This record gives sequence, C-alpha cells and structure tokens, in this order.
Amino acid sequence: MRERLFLGLYALWVVVLGMVHSELLMLLSLVLALLLGGATRWRILRRSVAVIALFVGSVTLLYALFGAAPEALWLINLRALAITQLSFTLSARVNLHGALGFSPTLQLLYTLSLTQITLLRQLLFDYRDALRSRGARLERSTLAPLLESLFDAMLRRSEAQQMALRARGVLGD
Repeated sequence: MRERLFLGLYALWVVVLGMVHSELLMLLSLVLALLLGGATRWRILRRSVAVIALFVGSVTLLYALFGAAPEALWLINLRALAITQLSFTLSARVNLHGALGFSPTLQLLYTLSLTQITLLRQLLFDYRDALRSRGARLERSTLAPLLESLFDAMLRRSEAQQMALRARGVLGD
C-alpha cells in the first residue's frame, strides 16, 4: 500500500511540476527528493546531474541557439533536474512491481521492460569487457557494431516475448 501511495504522489507531483512555473517549487522538490533519498541521496544526485548534463548539452543548447530567454532555460533545466531526481529517488526507494500491483497488465509491462533493460545492460558490459580484453576501448569506431548488436538482440528478444504473450492470450490481437 505504501508503494502505491508513493507512486501516486510521484505521478501527481510530476504533473504539478510540469504545470506550475515556480523556481521555488522546483527547488523544494529537489530538497524533498534529497530528504527521501536516504543514504543514497548523494549518489542519486550525482546520477541526476550527469543525466541533466546530457540534456543541457543537447536540448538546452538548441533552445539557446534559437533565442530562448535565459530565465526560461533556467526553469526548463531546473524542472528536468527536479523530475529526474524524484524519478531516481522513487526507483531507488520504492518497489515498483509492488506499486503496480493494482494492474496485472502494468506489472507485466514493467517486468518486460526491466528484463529488456537488464539484457541490454549485460550486453553492454560484455561488449566492454571484450574490448578491454583486446586492449581496446569503447570509441566511435567500436560504437556502430555495439549498437547494431544491441538493437538486434533487443529486436529478437521483443519478438520472442510478443510471440509468447500472444500464445498465452495476453495480447488480444
């Protein structure tokens, strides 16, 4: 029950953050996420900042090139950091499978998504280890074969899962 409550509050808070344009609310959200983060709060914050750095490096620079106001850019980045921090805190502190217990379909989709993520992560680590064993590093020249093998593995796995779901009557096609 606690997991569902946290998931519901999270969903509501993300909607509020998307609709209300207040720096104070975003900063309070960051503080709240840090307080709820427990012992892992600083690790979660570092991950959030790393993800937002990618966001700033791509989306924000494009907005800036097209003349967006600095105040708007600040608000966009602060909102993105607050939502990212809340999302990482939720995933670290809440059993999402239990929180989605009210809907077997959502639990199934969560399980399938987590399985895909785990598979892709393991493939990435295996590829990185294979490169290291050959004395190479993950660079642009080695990225294309990696992406190709990751997408092929993901496609094969999703087709197998789709066939299994159809055989069990889960997909009502």
